[in-house]
Amino acid sequence: MAQDEVVSLFTELAAVPSPPGDERAVADLVVAYMRDLGLDVSEDDAGSRIGSNTGNLFARIEATDGGTPLFFCAHLDTVPPQAGIDPVVEDGVIRNAAGTILGADNKAAVAVMLEGARRILSENRPHGGVELLFTPMEEV
Repeated sequence: MAQDEVVSLFTELAAVPSPPGDERAVADLVVAYMRDLGLDVSEDDAGSRIGSNTGNLFARIEATDGGTPLFFCAHLDTVPPQAGIDPVVEDGVIRNAAGTILGADNKAAVAVMLEGARRILSENRPHGGVELLFTPMEEV
């Protein structure tokens, strides 16, 4: 994936409001992306126990080589935006044209994790296993 495509993935995720407790729309994008990569994605019932419409999302890329498995975790929620979210790229910088939060905390990590998984799979890179966890309600 070229840098422009990674930026496109990040801005797509960032454009979706996901305040604590209302992460479903961004979670659905993440699940669809991982399933498009051929990954099985599970979701637990944490959301219903903590006041969110989304549980923890988990996917595993099985090891293809020796080594230690890697575990990555990012949260899907952001602080609540005070206006719309309109990500734009200007002079190589991504910002919110609407003047409120961008949501890079933590959607930048979400985008990087998804891109890393895509590259491992598409380039058949040998690895000791990769586990991906995406959580709700970190901002509270």
